Amino acid sequence: MNTPKENIIWKSSDPSVATVCQDGIVLAHKGGNAIITASTENGDISAQCEIIVTATPPPTGYKYGDVDGDGKLTANDVSTMLQKVLKGTFKMPIEDLWK
Repeated sequence: MNTPKENIIWKSSDPSVATVCQDGIVLAHKGGNAIITASTENGDISAQCEIIVTATPPPTGYKYGDVDGDGKLTANDVSTMLQKVLKGTFKMPIEDLWK
């Protein structure tokens, strides 16, 4: 598929909970929920991911959002997942669903 490269626009539904820079890096500010949205400039393609900011990190594994497998739930996991979803390359290994 040959399509022109478009910039990805990143947004947070609640900037008091978490903000996202235009590189897709999420910064948590306080406990709560926010939806991070990534979309193409023209709006043809978009993806969303709900994040929950807690004082204690949740368990790890694909089931809980540890996409990069580093054992932690970080902003990089959200950014990596949304970028892969937008590119159509996100695949969740079936063996990791129930870690």
